[in-house]
Amino acid sequence: MRANLQNLTERTLQEIGRFGLCSELNRQYRRTYEKLKDFATSRNMDSYSTQLLGCFLAEIEKRYKSGAIGHSRRNHLRRASLLLRDYAENERLEWKAYREISRPMPSSQEFLCLYSQYIDSLKSDGRSENTIESSRNLVRQFLLFLDDNGYSALGETPLEMVPTFFQHLLATYQPTSIRTVASHVRSFLEFADGGERFLPAVPSRCLRNRPIIPFSPTRSTLR
Repeated sequence: MRANLQNLTERTLQEIGRFGLCSELNRQYRRTYEKLKDFATSRNMDSYSTQLLGCFLAEIEKRYKSGAIGHSRRNHLRRASLLLRDYAENERLEWKAYREISRPMPSSQEFLCLYSQYIDSLKSDGRSENTIESSRNLVRQFLLFLDDNGYSALGETPLEMVPTFFQHLLATYQPTSIRTVASHVRSFLEFADGGERFLPAVPSRCLRNRPIIPFSPTRSTLR
């Protein structure tokens, strides 16, 4: 969904006002949405999108992990963001607790934004909830693996990291499950800008648990 960010934040603030919060808390929500608008402006955006909100949430997590903001501040910024998301989707709000993000995510903002864009594309394409949830988990693991190995963008990631990832999975996945993982990772790489160069390295059959063989790109891979 895309909507004018200024109008959407004002409507969300009006809805938040119905909850009878103290004036200082209402002002904090307004300041948070001003920060979001500044964040959007710095990226030449003036419309709300789940991509924008995903990047904003990623920036909040990055600042929290670096110690720039504390736990309570992080929770407020996150709550304000999720309230805006709920209003954008439903045009109404209910006061509720938001579950903590328990699964680790990549620290790279580019990976987080790309992940958010891909999941949004699956929703727009009408994919099933099971497919979307599987992709959330498996693509997250793939990007987290790259992130943990020191890469923050697909453009700087060497091809051999793809077969290395699948060999890494064999520690916890049955070989017969690798085909499912490969299907989701392949779909993600087909979606991502620059991802097509990794496709020849995605396994097309079940792997066996064996030492990693260095990946040597074929002539066609380099074209």
